[in-house]
Amino acid sequence: MASDGPVHIKAQGLSHAYGPTRILDGLDLTLSRGDRLAIMGPSGAGKSTLLNCLAGLDRVQQGSLEVLGNSLHRMNETERAELRRKSFGIVFQFFHLLPTLSALENVELPLLMQGEKSSGRRAKSRDILEKVGMTHRLDAFPETLSGGERQRVAIARALVTEPPVLFADEPTGNLDESTGDAVLGLLANLLKEKQTTFVMVTHSPQAAAICNRRMVLHHGQLESR
Repeated sequence: MASDGPVHIKAQGLSHAYGPTRILDGLDLTLSRGDRLAIMGPSGAGKSTLLNCLAGLDRVQQGSLEVLGNSLHRMNETERAELRRKSFGIVFQFFHLLPTLSALENVELPLLMQGEKSSGRRAKSRDILEKVGMTHRLDAFPETLSGGERQRVAIARALVTEPPVLFADEPTGNLDESTGDAVLGLLANLLKEKQTTFVMVTHSPQAAAICNRRMVLHHGQLESR
């Protein structure tokens, strides 16, 4: 069941194709503030394509897409990048941490890009890293961190700006079961605390369980599960 808050994401007639192959086919989706959606389905169904469109990483080919009142289908690449910087958090399966920066510096980076002063961004970064249980590795570089630790840092980086919308692509795909469960529990608590709207692509029923909505992408359409 959808939340009763303001609409954060509304897609109508969303279509996307690679050559003659139609991946998304007139897809509709509405998410309100605080909704947590798990998008499931077989490999090759187009889940990551859909996520990339919703997050403004890929251009919408057909249909309309409103995110936080912004018409992504009318935006150019520069405008979409600016919206992502200001309003979205994104967690990737392969972490995408910068290897030359410490855990703390990686988390500080989005705040630096927003022009936050040094003292403020350092305090906010330490606070979110404490919430994900990483205060003991603030100065560690990514190559010295375990997969679970890297994902915790990646989650902290995505949430440090307190974005109203968070996107995640297989956030536990590279983690063992126990580490993945710990990361999911942490993520669920942080999402509920801030009433963050969340869209996650996953193959994992355990990951999907932290969401209040679960849908399967099938033949270019989303079906409730």
